[in-house]
Amino acid sequence: METFSYVLGWFIALSGLIINRWEPFKSERQMLAEQQFERFRSHRQLRVELGGSCDGQKLIADLREINGVRDESIDLDASVVSLSYHKEKVSEDEILDVLRKKGYIK
Repeated sequence: METFSYVLGWFIALSGLIINRWEPFKSERQMLAEQQFERFRSHRQLRVELGGSCDGQKLIADLREINGVRDESIDLDASVVSLSYHKEKVSEDEILDVLRKKGYIK
């Protein structure tokens, strides 16, 4: 009986560790929070002042062509463009380089 209770205690302890690590009983709220955290961890924001006037629709189309830029995050106000991008797909320098090559910034 003593051996059985010893083994049962270890089984319960290890089960608790596994369940805590894997968490199969997550609520919908916990899953949404994890997804939001992952998005915040992997995305960055960029705000760039443009040099002069430009065609806003063409600028937005050019930014959408860059792999890693979130389409719905592109915001154009007067001479400033703001956007979010996935840091593992594209870097800030690559975005700025595209904007320079297209003549939007100096």
